[in-house]
Amino acid sequence: MTENSEVSQLVKILGLNYGEKYVNKTDLSKLRYGKLMIMADQDQDGSHIKGLVINFIHYKWPNLLKHDYIEVFITPILKVTKGSDVIPFYSMPEFEQWQASTPNWQKWKCKYYKGLGTSTAKEAKEYFSNMDRHRILFKYDSIKDDLAIQLAFNSALADDRKDWIKWHTEDVNQKRRENLPADYLYRKDTKQIISQLVKILGLNYGEKYVNKTDLSKLRYGKLMIMADQDQDGSHIKGLVINFIHYKWPNLLKHDYIEVFITPILKVTKGSDVIPFYSMPEFEQWQASTPNWQKWKCKYYKGLGTSTAKEAKEYFSNMDRHRILFKYDSIKDDLAIQLAFNSALADDRKDWIKWHTEDVNQKRRENLPADYLYRKDTKQISFNDFINKELVLFSKSSTERAIPSIMDGLKPGQRKIMFVCLTKNLIREIKVAQLSGKVAENSAYHHGEQSLTNTIVGLAQNFVGSNNINFLVPAGQFGTRLHGGSDAASARYIFTRLSPLALALFNKYDEPLLTYLNEDGMSIEPEWYCPVIPTVLVNGAHGVGTGYSTDIPSYNPLTLSNNMKFYIRQEKEKRRLANDPTEQPKQYSDVLTLEDLVPWYKNFTGEIKLLDNDRTRGVINGVCAKLDEASIEITDLPVGTWTQYYKENVLETMLHPKRNDIQPSILDYKEYHTDTTVRFVIKLSQAQFAKFHESGLHKSFRLQETFKLTNMVLFDHHGILRRYKSPEEICLEFFTVRLHMYVKRKEYMVGTLQSQCSKLDNVARFIKEKIENIIIVENKKISAVVEMLIERKYDRDPEKVWREEAKKQFAVDIQTSNGNDNPDQLADLQQKQEDDEEDDDDDDENKKPKATTASTANKIDTTYYDYLINMSLRNLTKERRNEILREQQDKHEKLEALLKRSPEDLYEEDLAHFEAEYHKAIAKERADEMSEVAHYTTKKVGDGGRKKQLAKPQRAETKPAPNGQRIVPVIDPAFVKKVAEELAKRNREEKVTADKRTIIDFLVNEGISSDEITQIMQARCKEKKKLGGTTEKKSSETTKEKKMDENSNSSIISMEGKDNSNDDVKEETSPKRIPKRTVKGKTIKYGSDNDDDNENQENESDYNGSDSESEIKIKKAKPKPKVQLAEKNALNVLMQNRQNKDENKTEKPKKPRVKKEPGATTTKKETVKKETKTIKRPKPLAESDDEDDIAILSTSPVGNKKARIQRDKTDKKNYHISDDDDFD
Repeated sequence: MTENSEVSQLVKILGLNYGEKYVNKTDLSKLRYGKLMIMADQDQDGSHIKGLVINFIHYKWPNLLKHDYIEVFITPILKVTKGSDVIPFYSMPEFEQWQASTPNWQKWKCKYYKGLGTSTAKEAKEYFSNMDRHRILFKYDSIKDDLAIQLAFNSALADDRKDWIKWHTEDVNQKRRENLPADYLYRKDTKQIISQLVKILGLNYGEKYVNKTDLSKLRYGKLMIMADQDQDGSHIKGLVINFIHYKWPNLLKHDYIEVFITPILKVTKGSDVIPFYSMPEFEQWQASTPNWQKWKCKYYKGLGTSTAKEAKEYFSNMDRHRILFKYDSIKDDLAIQLAFNSALADDRKDWIKWHTEDVNQKRRENLPADYLYRKDTKQISFNDFINKELVLFSKSSTERAIPSIMDGLKPGQRKIMFVCLTKNLIREIKVAQLSGKVAENSAYHHGEQSLTNTIVGLAQNFVGSNNINFLVPAGQFGTRLHGGSDAASARYIFTRLSPLALALFNKYDEPLLTYLNEDGMSIEPEWYCPVIPTVLVNGAHGVGTGYSTDIPSYNPLTLSNNMKFYIRQEKEKRRLANDPTEQPKQYSDVLTLEDLVPWYKNFTGEIKLLDNDRTRGVINGVCAKLDEASIEITDLPVGTWTQYYKENVLETMLHPKRNDIQPSILDYKEYHTDTTVRFVIKLSQAQFAKFHESGLHKSFRLQETFKLTNMVLFDHHGILRRYKSPEEICLEFFTVRLHMYVKRKEYMVGTLQSQCSKLDNVARFIKEKIENIIIVENKKISAVVEMLIERKYDRDPEKVWREEAKKQFAVDIQTSNGNDNPDQLADLQQKQEDDEEDDDDDDENKKPKATTASTANKIDTTYYDYLINMSLRNLTKERRNEILREQQDKHEKLEALLKRSPEDLYEEDLAHFEAEYHKAIAKERADEMSEVAHYTTKKVGDGGRKKQLAKPQRAETKPAPNGQRIVPVIDPAFVKKVAEELAKRNREEKVTADKRTIIDFLVNEGISSDEITQIMQARCKEKKKLGGTTEKKSSETTKEKKMDENSNSSIISMEGKDNSNDDVKEETSPKRIPKRTVKGKTIKYGSDNDDDNENQENESDYNGSDSESEIKIKKAKPKPKVQLAEKNALNVLMQNRQNKDENKTEKPKKPRVKKEPGATTTKKETVKKETKTIKRPKPLAESDDEDDIAILSTSPVGNKKARIQRDKTDKKNYHISDDDDFD
């Protein structure tokens, strides 16, 4: 091929040299062109030409592909037109998908473009004028790219190409049968959509639009956002506003943006219709409207929910639905920065926290909620939109991502469990059908595909997924080979409630839970209350706005044992409180509080917490030595899936991406099942010795680290909290769980007493009726009721109890049928709806049936229906004896219940759970053995007699019996890093006690709008500059040390984490900072802790000499050790303003300098500068990526622990060191 004249010309034109490796990207400077763009026809022949060029470059210069050297210019292969509408298609599958989704597509005119020559000059001009759409880069991703090229062109893989074509054909046919969308390239991505939006509006990048007259350059005078009215729609509005503000901030000042609002919810009653444009508005109406349940509610998820008639109503009343975004002040700029700027990630935590506290306080004080879009609203500010509407999305995204401490469930998971438990789904149901039931019965407003994935996640049980799966996986729910992503489609798999879920979520707790209400429908409870903390059983992972959480899984039996230990402690406390002189009780078994170490079912590796820091640990896979030239890997760290490990670890060791690197291993073979892992790896003796010296677990990436410093959960009050240890989670859970048992006993006692009283009255009534003491024939109901009252019959005890319990427990108590039916609480929602209908009937058709005037109090006769409406069958001997037996049984149960304490009830539930757990484990083991011990049949002799022969076990999938297991060694660098981070966590942390908004704080500092924009853009550029090699960091660190020695001013170190530099000395904690007064207001910087005593201790060290009206700033003294500056992204703003002020020509005021005894001062000497540091509240959720520290500094950046030297002025400096843990 290289002898071809055309190929030789191409090589010469590009400046390529045979034999050149082009290893580094700098080697591309030797070429004549920085890119090679392929412009071929868009049909299949053109695709072949593209492939040949790519294969030639890959064969001769494979590294060029890794440097993203090749691009392709695409043009439409087909266009359809209908009038002025034109739709281009860049592949035939894309056109076929459009055909399938478009009715009457035959009415469109189609034109096929064979090649570039088919396009007209006008069309070609359009293509080249929109290069972003037609210029596609070939991006090298992984070794998969090399293998794909080899598969397509290597002659040795001819048979594999047959399978390749066959599989592709089968996949296409299957998708056609199942009506699934086809896969194709050249889709319209987000960047393309944004480019089109900018083009439509006529916006120009770089244009300032300073004056309002500049708007005449645009194609439209306004930009109207028409998004859904729910929280996701608010997010879309915010993203559009942020984009415009980032690129053209002046447009916001010219009132360029509007929004078109539609109702998110409507309530109707007869002909009365009330629309609501926000959920807080609807909640306020609920609180102020008696019997609001009688109104019919309809939720409008998006614009598509509205009918054509409703849409006409909206557009006919534009004044109500057209809202202008009015720029007010610098608060608007700051609000947008607060919501979207990555530098203010930790401040978003405070933003969400303060908003939650404000809402809760208003609810406690019965104050009206703040919401936008009131009846007379014509315009709103960006600040109000961010703080009243967008914050609701931020809170919602956090709630959807972070579970509750009580049940470990996120809202979507809780909705699924609610439907499964209330519908008692113990029979298999198709996953697709279950998702429909959940959406119907729990007011689920998001995509059902997401709900389907959640159902599959609750049923998965492979290693690393769930220690206890709440749903049974009846079908292919995914394996550890691909981490569960290989699950079958939802319409093929079935599920049901698992027995362990029924043992964890006791049905007797359901009447005591607080059920939520949405769209007028009673839905899932605020949280369930299982018998053990399930959040620790299955772990939790999630990322919300400002917050994230990462909790590993633990052994359910260990958690159950610790719950029993806490129970026994409570028993002893209560027993000794009743009789202090009593001796400790001797128990038959000894309970100890077991250490909580992460644990995953069926994981055979090792999980170890570090001795000096129990918030960090390592997870080790399993590897063993078979001989001097081979090892086997029989388990991987939790979360590392088999296929991923093969492609990203072993393949890169066997086939390095760079040609100048020798393979690290000779070969490997796989012997996996869907539940087990086994790699057998061949090595040379030299390679084995090298890996053994450096550590096999580290070399083969079989050692992963984890931390327990980001355990963020919603507590039982619904407030976000960060927990320091799993033991702290267990203690809070146990306290609430035990209180629930106290309530459960009260409820069960009241229920049994009402049932006993009712049966007593029924039995007595039957007896007196048989004895003709009571005669009801031919009497008015009022007379019968008066007779029953005179004979001291009770009003319906169960009905009276339900009314009392509803007030006492603040929940809707379910109707009891008096026979202890286990399904009596199965359908909560249906019973509530029935009760509402009954109430309507009573109001409209029934008036209270009072007794005669001789009765002192008018009594509702319906309270005696349980006697008056009694069936004649109850007067028979058999039924009478049955009632008497039931009466006796209820009294016995009541007596037994009264003798048991809440702790006894808890222990019974734990014993039942442990029994079910052992039963489930035994069943799993039996199923595994049945899969291994298969039998086959074979004919023997002419008689056709069959003999059973045992099928041999697949021994190759199990660890080799002669393998020597290698003990993992923890990386010393990791141990050292943990020790350094542990020292850093022992610092004092401050927050502002005055809960003013961040925006108000910055406005009081006098920052202008233009400064904010410039500051944030400079901030992003500064963050991008950070980095460099270890050698560079070391040299810059040395320079910093010299600067420190030559400087008379003290140094404040920017706190950070640095993995590359292990020689960092332990740093001291920051000094406490006095109160700070801003414009007459005192702001306290104290500890963010609920313990008041601790706050007092912290403040006593530095508040004693401070005045409320005046700040006495103490001058910083030189310290032998550097001082830490707290993380605070807000200091970015303050630091930039400080730098700007210091560049002014005004002469700074001369500060007073206290001379040391015997010292002399000259004019040229540097004076110490008074320094003030704003400290941020400790973030509830820290980022996993602690190495990415952004620093605002004018001094050389030595490493990510860079230091900032004070300027030689008397101005205050605000210092910043914040991490990139955002959203």
